[in-house]
Amino acid sequence: MPRVHCEEFAGFVFVNLAEDPVPLRTFLGDRLLEVEEYPFELMTQRYGFRSRIRGNWKLAVDSVCEWYHPPYVPPASSTRTSARRRSWCRPWTRTTTTCSPRTC
Repeated sequence: MPRVHCEEFAGFVFVNLAEDPVPLRTFLGDRLLEVEEYPFELMTQRYGFRSRIRGNWKLAVDSVCEWYHPPYVPPASSTRTSARRRSWCRPWTRTTTTCSPRTC
């Protein structure tokens, strides 16, 4: 088995396959500050609900599962978006967060 570089943060294990990796804290920068004291141990492991839908069930499921995509778009896509819609779109980067203690 090949050797890999690993770091642990807040109970998550990060694996880096680079030969000479940048340390995790350096790579993620200020994003770690947003979650450093977040109580991950209190998060629920699953969530369920029932709903009666008079329509396309697949569209309803996709809407729930894809909640995080609309406000974060690849930079190349945002130039093709109208100025009115672009006001709520933020270009996605490697450290973009959808929700953190500071943003929610």
